[in-house]
This record gives sequence, C-alpha cells and structure tokens, in this order.
Amino acid sequence: WKVAIPKSGAISTQGALPVTNDLQTIEGLDVSHDGKWLVFDSNRQGVMQIFRMPLGGGPVQQLTHDSNPSFKPAISPDGKEVAYHAIVKGLRRIFSVPIDGGRSTQLSPGATPDERNVTWSPDGHRIAWLVAQSVRGYIQVATRDAQGKWGPPLTVQTPGGDAFMTWTDEGTALLGDDSTGHLGAWAVAGSAFRPQIPSRVLDTALALNTMGARSSDGQSLYFFAQRNVAGQPRALVGAMRLADGEWRDVLRFDEPSRPHSTASNGIAEYGGWLYFTLSDFQSDIWVASVKGLKK
Repeated sequence: WKVAIPKSGAISTQGALPVTNDLQTIEGLDVSHDGKWLVFDSNRQGVMQIFRMPLGGGPVQQLTHDSNPSFKPAISPDGKEVAYHAIVKGLRRIFSVPIDGGRSTQLSPGATPDERNVTWSPDGHRIAWLVAQSVRGYIQVATRDAQGKWGPPLTVQTPGGDAFMTWTDEGTALLGDDSTGHLGAWAVAGSAFRPQIPSRVLDTALALNTMGARSSDGQSLYFFAQRNVAGQPRALVGAMRLADGEWRDVLRFDEPSRPHSTASNGIAEYGGWLYFTLSDFQSDIWVASVKGLKK
C-alpha cells in the first residue's frame, strides 16, 4: 500500500492506495533509487521468494527460484543487484541476485548463527547485516574490492546502543543511538560513537524498530514505531529529521480490519509516497458437488 506523506501531522491508513492486490504474504520491500522498481518478498508461489514489479504498476517478475525461503530484499544504489537473506539449512544467510533475474550468489561467509536484514552503503561497496542472537544482536559489514569480491566482515561495536541499519552519507558509519538515546554514528572501523545531535532525540513513550528507512532526499529516517495511548499500544510510522533529530508521527495504523503485522517491517519512501504493508484478511466460500452420499 502507499500514502502521500503529509507536510505536517499524521494521516490514517484509511486513505491508503493499493500497490499490489494478490493472495500473498509480504514481509519486506524496497524501492530502487531511480523509482523504477519495487522489490518485495512473497509466498505467492508457495515458498517466500523475491519479486519485482514496476513501481507505477505492471507485471510481477520472480527473481529468485529456490526451495529456500527468501526475505527482506534491498536494491543496490546502482539498481543492478538485489541483496536479501535466505534460510539455508535452518540458518539465515546473505545473498544477492541481479535485478533482471539470474543466479544468486552468497555474500556472507555463513560463520555466525544468523545473518539477516542486509543494507547497502551509498556507494554500493559495502553491505551491512544483522547477526541475530538470543540475548543481543550485533552488526557486521563486508567490503567489496575492485574485482567485485566480498571480503571477510568486520563487526561494528555498539556497546549500549543500536545501529539503525542505515548508512551515513559517506558510507563509513551506520546511524544509530547510544545508551542515552542520542543520535549519532557508529563507525565501521570500530572507533567511538560520534554524536550528531547534542540533545536526546527519542521520545521515551515511543518504542522504535531499529530498521530505519532513509528518505529519498536523504534528510529523514522513517521507522515503524509504537506509542502508548491511554495504556494501549498504537502502531504507527514516524519520521526523524537527521538535521536536528525532530520526530513526527506520519502514519497511524488505526483500522482494526487492516492492521499492521509486526512480522512485516518493510517500509520505503520515494517521491513523497510512503510504501508499507497492511494485513488485509479475506475469505472465500466454495461449493462442491459430492456424489454417492445417502439422503
């Protein structure tokens, strides 16, 4: 689904427009930097795989053809590759596939228990992914050399804080917050946290998903979030302005019949439109003619 982002205030999902309309489950999505393609994972063929379609509408093309479930696609800055993670022998690993389809290539070494949620640096020479653990996950970053080969990953140290899986402009650090809620950058090389905004920016009443999506103009981060209203959690999408950390609610998931699924944290923005998923539960009635039954 998509909505036009308001200049101020927040709007309801009641005005959202459908982008896809098929019997499927979608968890992750991304929009290419040129606004040409929408990529998403879907179980429309039975097993979760990666698909693409023109952002303005058109036929859907399957990019991956594997028995392993594939999730959370991310398009490279040059629009030529789609990175994603797939479950191989019960463990998630990072792969890429050409945007036009073809053979998939594993990018991560597969040396950790779980690798997921890949994101590209602005120049396309680095990728970061989350290593999920039962206690607290961490982030690894791999760099591609001039011959196109990915080197061994480095671990980004974030003691007491979180990286938002979103890169700084120069592609040398990941945006995040420290243990006190200040916005800044965690350097890939392992240097200390570099504060970007001197004051605390996150509302204590707000619970954030750390998978932030950067706006196409580079000025804001969009997050799925949750705010307590009268003691009840309310799902929403908010925007954090990178210049000063100002937060505003953008989209409210306030339709009981079309809720936001916590299993889906796919979100993207392009050209003033916000793209996201809604759960649209439907059922069908069938009739069968059965012969041989006694009256």
